[in-house]
Amino acid sequence: MKLNHAVGVPAKIDDVWKFLDNTQAVAECLPGAELTETIDRDNYRGQVKISIGPLTMNYTGDVTVIERNDAEHRMELNASGRDRRGSGTAKASVRLSLEPSGDETHMSVVSDLQLTGRVASLGRGVQDVSNKLFAEFAQNLVAALDGHRAPPATGRQTAPQHSAPSAPARPAAQAPPTTAGVTSDSSLKLGPLIVSVLRERIADFLQSLSTRIRPGK
Repeated sequence: MKLNHAVGVPAKIDDVWKFLDNTQAVAECLPGAELTETIDRDNYRGQVKISIGPLTMNYTGDVTVIERNDAEHRMELNASGRDRRGSGTAKASVRLSLEPSGDETHMSVVSDLQLTGRVASLGRGVQDVSNKLFAEFAQNLVAALDGHRAPPATGRQTAPQHSAPSAPARPAAQAPPTTAGVTSDSSLKLGPLIVSVLRERIADFLQSLSTRIRPGK
């Protein structure tokens, strides 16, 4: 299954590329994803938790950076994972590229996705859900670049150095943008996303139907 996504990021291309080169930071922007081990600069291990109604799948696997072209701001990677309970596998070849666009950066992501098991039964729904997940990833990416989230390397916010020890406690930092379908246990809840997709499809179908069926003159 081929998936194509693109988004305009309100940041300079060098800033976006530097951020994307930080795999830990990128993983924190992906709904339901967690980086569990850094083997070296081009090889990582991680997991993605997905829930569909009462079904829960925990994919664990490897991510390998095949190409990293700093001059052309282009990156290619392969990812593969298997559900711990044996309910399916996932493989993806991802090509990411950046292009300057005024004060923004145009980010394009092309993925070749292969699924087996329960998730594969969603059929075309996988593409619809992936579009929404990419939109959420882009939202988290923009928030991270704007400094609205804690530094990815630590996952914690540090107090300003100029604050005096005796100063009253500061209010809690503003939470990052809410990601629909993601809960506090870091698992990705596809149920609400699928319902949203179905609602949009039904609305589109009714609108199309209304243009075909008209009262007789």
